[in-house]
Amino acid sequence: MKKVSVFLVLLICFPLAVFAASSAGAANRKTAVRCLKLAENYLSSRDFENAMVQAELGLSYDDTVSDLWYIKAAAKSGLGAPRAEVLPLAVKALTEGEWVDYNRDGARILYADLLCDTGEGAQAVAVLDANPFIYSSDAEFIRTKAYYRMLTPESIEKARSKVNAARKIYPADMRFPRLFFTYEYMLSSRAEFAEIASGTNETSAALVQKIADTFIAKMPEYDNPDAELEIYAALFASGEKQLRMLKAFSAHGMEHPLYAVAALKTGLMTQQESWDYFCSFADTSVRLDLLESILPLITDEITVQSVREHLEAYEGELLVDTNGDGETELSIKYMRGRPHTFCWDETSDGIVEWAGTCDFGVPEVISLTDGNLDVFYGTYPAVVKVVSKLQKNEGRNLQFTIPDEVFCWSPCEIKRLESVHSLTGLDFFVVSPVVPNSRFDETALVSACSSYEMPGTERPGSLIRFSVLDGAVQSADYYDGDTLYARCEFENGFPRVRTVDNDGDGIFETTETLGFDPENTMNAPEEEQNQVMANTFGLPFAGGGLYVKMIQIDRDGDTIPDFSEEYLADGGKITAWDFDGDGNWDVRYKKYPRKSQEEPLVEDSQFYLEPEHSLVTVTLWNGEPVKVSYGEEEYSVTQGAGNSFYWVGTAGNADDEYYVMEHFDMSARQGISVVLESNSCRMIAVRIGENLYVHILPEISTEEYESDGLTENEFAE
Repeated sequence: MKKVSVFLVLLICFPLAVFAASSAGAANRKTAVRCLKLAENYLSSRDFENAMVQAELGLSYDDTVSDLWYIKAAAKSGLGAPRAEVLPLAVKALTEGEWVDYNRDGARILYADLLCDTGEGAQAVAVLDANPFIYSSDAEFIRTKAYYRMLTPESIEKARSKVNAARKIYPADMRFPRLFFTYEYMLSSRAEFAEIASGTNETSAALVQKIADTFIAKMPEYDNPDAELEIYAALFASGEKQLRMLKAFSAHGMEHPLYAVAALKTGLMTQQESWDYFCSFADTSVRLDLLESILPLITDEITVQSVREHLEAYEGELLVDTNGDGETELSIKYMRGRPHTFCWDETSDGIVEWAGTCDFGVPEVISLTDGNLDVFYGTYPAVVKVVSKLQKNEGRNLQFTIPDEVFCWSPCEIKRLESVHSLTGLDFFVVSPVVPNSRFDETALVSACSSYEMPGTERPGSLIRFSVLDGAVQSADYYDGDTLYARCEFENGFPRVRTVDNDGDGIFETTETLGFDPENTMNAPEEEQNQVMANTFGLPFAGGGLYVKMIQIDRDGDTIPDFSEEYLADGGKITAWDFDGDGNWDVRYKKYPRKSQEEPLVEDSQFYLEPEHSLVTVTLWNGEPVKVSYGEEEYSVTQGAGNSFYWVGTAGNADDEYYVMEHFDMSARQGISVVLESNSCRMIAVRIGENLYVHILPEISTEEYESDGLTENEFAE
């Protein structure tokens, strides 16, 4: 009946539990969908902050709603978050969960746009072209942008074809003329893209001008075109029309650095006026390609001198598009006409690959995101120090020191800008990325460094300083603050002997002899190996194979170990004590190796009995004493009434055992024998470990000790 009752209870409760869980899940999904509707409304009204709040709230109830991940990604993008933060959210929306509303195409468009802007144009087009094919102004704009950024003659032809179609289908969308003018101007003004700009057929130039003329004609129809679109349109006009557009641009109070170039070409400004106008922008920040577009137009000697003086004391920022994708990958800030700081974002995803600081134009330090490294320079590009931030913002750094002019590496070059030099004779320098980008060579760094430092784990705030020769560690010093507390000697790059001052008295009393056993034939526990690796190298490299072969301790500083412990294979070890400082052990413990748990654990405890200095060996099996060897004789061992009391040879009675326990000082140093005499017998007692061994001495007649010339009292002593 009891079993039946339990079954009935389970039968009733299980569906109820399932229903409760299902009901809770449904309620959470309902709340998440309610948050989604609010988030969608906020997003459509471009209230990105509230859209983000609602999306995150909805995800806290149900994180399987793909729409909420998309809304979060779109809101983050709208708030100006780095593309590197938005991309994973867009990917999550498209690859996990399920869609509740009609947001999948929006997520694909956002994802494609992010891919396009981070250098993955071909992948962006593939995302939009995948089934179902997305056709919209947003999708067509991203496709066009992607084709322009691929920078091949074929892709440029596709981009122009897309723009040509878009001007008819989406005549009011100003994104297309701005995109067209921006990239076509870059292609026509930068010599390195001349071949690509020419396209794959003879009609390319005619098509470009036809599209430009159409956009120029529609400029009055656009709703509040900005200065950049206006100036680009004027640049693609010609003759009297261009002149009228430039005058209108100025009359409407619009400003753009390209106006200086166009006004100078058309005679609306003198060279000096044009340069002064250009500098009003450049003194804050300006694109490098725009600077190089105005310099060839300056020939007047006074203006040339003005250019020289201005750039010689330049303190603005140059923005560099290094690959022609329309994004700024490199920015250089100047001080007194020389690069002062610079940073490089190769994929324009908002994460800087490297950034540097200069001393009057010469790099002092370059920080690399990959590896979290700070590279310090001596005679540039010779590296003199490298700091690896093991735990960011926690001060745990690995630091390498390298002799100057031994190890050279840099992700960039400092180059003279030839357009400035040819015009003014001034050495005006810019930072230029090394192409292809070279990864930092850690192996070469280790081979070149003379020392490196890293935080230790043995003590809080400790530091380890390694000395290196020809890529091999020679020694290591261990510091607790400014105090040297340990030192390790290396042989062929491997640690061999480590001495430690554990009590802080300035004496290295502990000596650790280390062994290297990568196959772990010593069967040392992994935790112990990791601890030895951590103590020696500062990091617990798993499976390092480093273990302690022997420990020696010299407490009195006489250079003779008072204690030593040697570790053998298969769990064996030998522990020895030297009490009199003669260099020979007085008490020794040996634990014999055993290859399996089925084998008995055999242990020997050894000491000397004085004054004969006779060796005594106590043998234990599985923790129980089985025999005692004394010289050439062996004695059996019998356990007394106490767990740690043993009779060696003939066993005494309970009174004798009680007498020994009352009169023997268990805190006395082990291995030292004490003679005790009860009413019934004389006994010799020795403590070995936690055990007390007692041997009943044979009775000796007065005649026997008098024959040796001893009095009774002398014999007793």
